[in-house]
Amino acid sequence: GQRTTFQNGGYISLGGGLTLDANGSGLGMYTSFGMDFGCGSFCFTTEYQQALGLGGGKLISPYALRVGVMKWF
Repeated sequence: GQRTTFQNGGYISLGGGLTLDANGSGLGMYTSFGMDFGCGSFCFTTEYQQALGLGGGKLISPYALRVGVMKWF
C-alpha cells in the first residue's frame, strides 16, 4: 500500500491484498485515514480502515476502527 502523510499528523492510505472477514476471504483493496498526534515519547493514534474484496463469488467488506498509544524507544 501507499500512505500519504500531512503536516498536521493526518494520513490516508490505499493498497491491495488479501481481504479477510467472517464471511470468507478474497483479493481486494483497502483505504484508510487516520491521525497521529501528541508525538514525542508517546504517540496517540486513531485510524479507520475499510476493505472491499471478492471471495467465494460474493463481495466482502470488513472494516476496523483503531485507537491507541505507541511508545517510541
